[in-house]
Amino acid sequence: SSEIVEITHAYEKIMERIQKTPMDEEELASSRKYMVESKADVAKLVHRVDITMENMNVLENYGHRVEETIVEEYWRTKRWPLEIRMATTESALILEERKSKFMQRLDAEKLVFDN
Repeated sequence: SSEIVEITHAYEKIMERIQKTPMDEEELASSRKYMVESKADVAKLVHRVDITMENMNVLENYGHRVEETIVEEYWRTKRWPLEIRMATTESALILEERKSKFMQRLDAEKLVFDN
């Protein structure tokens, strides 16, 4: 089903964005904001996956066989929320380290500027 493929691509985009390393303070703030906002996007995708499964069940109840590759892809989509949650936790730690480094650099620049 193209729906499952679309859902998978959406999860992949979320994961890619969460794992992106910020290069400056602006990207750092943007990354933190995205991690919070992505929770709602993941919840919507989980709902879409559930509806897709309901649709597959209806098809099978009426004697229409759902392709095995679609069923397999469906089950693979079930892992994404946990993987994204783990990546978000890891990225949050990395962002905290980056924030600390940015602050140290700003403090050093301020000392140079003040003197």
